[in-house]
Amino acid sequence: TYEYLRYRKSTYIRLRVYTLAYEYLRWLTSTYASTRVLTLACEYLRYLRR
Repeated sequence: TYEYLRYRKSTYIRLRVYTLAYEYLRWLTSTYASTRVLTLACEYLRYLRR
């Protein structure tokens, strides 16, 4: 049973790491998308002002 507990703990930790990595990736993509939209908006405004 001890081995089983250790196994469960390791799988839990792995799951936690995967979840954190996934959240980080999602945050990264969302931030990248927002900055991209902001830069595009700035370009568009500059184009309109011309």
